[in-house]
Amino acid sequence: MSGALIESSAGNVRTDASGTFQLPATAAVIPVTVTASGHVTRRSFLGTSASSPTLDVIETASLWNLEFYRELARDGAGGGSLKPLNPWTVEPRFYIDRRPETGSGRAIPEGSVGAVAAALTVVLPLLTNNRWSGSQLESGIAPPPDLTPGTVVVRWDPVEIARTAGAASGITRGVGGNASVVVLRSIEETGVIYHELGHVLGLYHPLGGHRPSHMLGSGTAAPPFFTEWDVFHARVLYARPPGNTDVDNDPSGFLIGASALEGDRVSNAVAICILSR
Repeated sequence: MSGALIESSAGNVRTDASGTFQLPATAAVIPVTVTASGHVTRRSFLGTSASSPTLDVIETASLWNLEFYRELARDGAGGGSLKPLNPWTVEPRFYIDRRPETGSGRAIPEGSVGAVAAALTVVLPLLTNNRWSGSQLESGIAPPPDLTPGTVVVRWDPVEIARTAGAASGITRGVGGNASVVVLRSIEETGVIYHELGHVLGLYHPLGGHRPSHMLGSGTAAPPFFTEWDVFHARVLYARPPGNTDVDNDPSGFLIGASALEGDRVSNAVAICILSR
């Protein structure tokens, strides 16, 4: 992108015809602001030791919708303070708990296990723009403790659902943030895993109706259900570091072109999902 204004503590420059720019290395970390017509302003930090760092900005003529993004990625539908972005910073390790369904004692059928496994390898690459694959999967009867860093446990437990979330089809404990637990109400409702994986990856319920969303239970008719707005805004989330806030402000301590992500963060946010049949 040519002609973008780069404002920094080291001086102001514009990108050339190839979209590149140079700044003098006046400090180890240089705060920068990128402004360009038709794009969302981005504020970030450059590490002068980084080799050819890339600063990307969001095009406003795209599917971008700030109100929808605030609800979907920052939990803004319920009012109150917007949460900073909370993406996974490690490849999630999934464990499918095959212990019998509580209450009924029914064995978990191979079809349900296969349905979860199939959803993982579709949803994770789709929403993270291939950053995560959903390929790290194990199943058995000895799951790791809930919210073990780096893991997602998936289980069928109608008793837990009834006790904590009433008639919900599923709940996710830990929305984004490198540790989650997904609880499904019944074997028959295993399909809700697509919706719950959205929560695992850091998405919330966008209740304002700004755009159609599977996270509101109004996605398309066939798997993977997520709408084009879901996918676009989730990919923006996964192109940004944890702690990014409105409109596109990277947190202090993050460096473009360097790894400044926290690998062991754990989120305790809970999403309770009641989907229409």
